[in-house]
Amino acid sequence: MNQNQSIVKLTQGGIIAVLAFVSFQFFRISTPVATIHFGNSFIIIGALLLGGFYGGVAGAVGLTISDILSGYASDAPATFLCKVLIGVIVGIIAHKICHINQASTKKKRMVIATISSVVALFINIFSDTFIRWAMNILMYGMESAKVLAIKNLLGSSINLVLGTLVAVILYMVIEPTLKKAGLLTGN
Repeated sequence: MNQNQSIVKLTQGGIIAVLAFVSFQFFRISTPVATIHFGNSFIIIGALLLGGFYGGVAGAVGLTISDILSGYASDAPATFLCKVLIGVIVGIIAHKICHINQASTKKKRMVIATISSVVALFINIFSDTFIRWAMNILMYGMESAKVLAIKNLLGSSINLVLGTLVAVILYMVIEPTLKKAGLLTGN
């Protein structure tokens, strides 16, 4: 990768981090049952455009900073780990297994983006819930941890559906433009 490509990738990563931050910080919907947000969508978009690790880290940085500034600092380590994992899984499926950048049709890219998103967010439901459950046992005790785990399962399940829809729609709009401009830096 030459210096110009590195600068483009770093800039795009910064944009993904900011979009993930803003989507959680200003557009989340908090209910007694779950917090609905679109931060995961931008991690997925980042992983599809930049590759799994870079997209995952970019989105994780944005959501981790948002956690810290929103009063969820105790969740920040789990957020970072789980969000990087989402990006890595999307990257492995979309780029390494399915070769999304070589997909010959828009429909194939959409299917690959959808499958990689659903799989990553499905795995996130369990990894995020398990990590937060373990942390909550230490902080609040077993009974509270059980309640919080159920709440986390519900929120993550809702975010799977909404996150996939938003990510795939935005990716399908953004990807052709970046490709045409020569700014597609993914794997």
